[in-house]
Amino acid sequence: MQQWRTSFGFDLYLDFHDDDRGVLADLRGPISNEWTEFDRCTIAATKVFVDYLNESTLAKEAQQQIASMKDANPDKPVRGIDKLEAWLIENGREDAPVQCIASLRLVQELRSKSAAHRKSSALEKLLSEKGLGQESPRTVYQILVLGPMLEYCRQLAEFARTCGPNQE
Repeated sequence: MQQWRTSFGFDLYLDFHDDDRGVLADLRGPISNEWTEFDRCTIAATKVFVDYLNESTLAKEAQQQIASMKDANPDKPVRGIDKLEAWLIENGREDAPVQCIASLRLVQELRSKSAAHRKSSALEKLLSEKGLGQESPRTVYQILVLGPMLEYCRQLAEFARTCGPNQE
């Protein structure tokens, strides 16, 4: 996201650690209808879009909003996705794509309920709530991860292109 750096003066994402460079090969749609393949792709998406967020810079540049988040819910830690949301609220304009945060939260939730832990009724419940209880892992991934993450990238790139402070 070179446009982000140009517009806002910092990288939204950190560079990949050498040992994580292979994760980009798994950043794709599942190649089979197996839940293990779904998990592999979900872990890759979470690592790329959540784990590599530039949390320290986001936190520095959104201190007021983060303080408000902590005041509102002192027992809840403010993590990477929260820091991006705080930055968008504090530094974005009225058209900041804050709604795209929901896509990151959903990917993180899928990782938690499917890829990072044993399968349970929590995943079934989530899929049922989304109307996807009977769908294949590939279809679920396409609807809940691939499409939303492409839209997330599009929205953030467009926001950086048109709304960055250096664009005024």
